[in-house]
Amino acid sequence: MSWDSYVAMMLNTLDPETNQYTVTGVGSHGAIYGKDGSKWGSSEGFELYAYEYEIDTGEDTVQKEDINEVEIVKGIFEGKTKGGKAGIRMANKKYMYVNSYDGIHKLSCGGGGALLAQTGDCYLIATWDINAKDSNGQTQCPGDLEKNVIYLREYLLNYEQSQKA
Repeated sequence: MSWDSYVAMMLNTLDPETNQYTVTGVGSHGAIYGKDGSKWGSSEGFELYAYEYEIDTGEDTVQKEDINEVEIVKGIFEGKTKGGKAGIRMANKKYMYVNSYDGIHKLSCGGGGALLAQTGDCYLIATWDINAKDSNGQTQCPGDLEKNVIYLREYLLNYEQSQKA
């Protein structure tokens, strides 16, 4: 299975018995990045970038800040929940840290948010948009997306464990 297929497992609800998606469009975008910073797979239109960002200091000046979004994601799992001087940024969009529960980090942004999880080898990133609907006509929400992220995280953790045995 390709890494893009694993990304699809986060964004769509899979029935493991039939290996068919029962609900599609549960999330808007997703990606899997290796802990070395390499992209393993992503949905179309989602990428973690490195760039220079201008921060308005409020004094008619700007401060330039180097942004590395992969490093920001890594930092969240190290307890750096404020991101850098420009905050938490992913796909050139600003997020606010909300909380973490059972290893899942929840972020918020205008009109949606993101969930982050990790395995021993990679980071899982999935976003939702309250203006988007899933295949059942329901508004995307973090609860439905979180179930899929947890399922994929456990699946990958079990695979990693089996490779070590």
